[in-house]
Amino acid sequence: MGTAAERLLDLEGPFAHLLGAWREDQARRACLWALLEHGQGGAIEEETWRRGALRLHPGPPADLDAALNSLVAEGVMVRRANTYRVAVPLFWTWMLRHLSSAARARSLGLAP
Repeated sequence: MGTAAERLLDLEGPFAHLLGAWREDQARRACLWALLEHGQGGAIEEETWRRGALRLHPGPPADLDAALNSLVAEGVMVRRANTYRVAVPLFWTWMLRHLSSAARARSLGLAP
């Protein structure tokens, strides 16, 4: 990865919209944490996502479906067949870099 990309990955600002979408509510955080914990390369199969998100979200499953649909509608996630993927691959790399620590996730307001 080039130096410019490395510097970009150290910042929160370029990903403010995506992070804001994640912070919005608990169902959205469960959707994205399921992707982070169980996904591969920024993508996750729908059934794997559903099982992971249900473990993280105490509310009704319909809340998770609504959250995921809104993340797709806002361009944070992309759906193809039965797979969901982070719409901005560099954001996936940012998540891996910054959210491997629970303390860091809490400080960013992104804890599950």
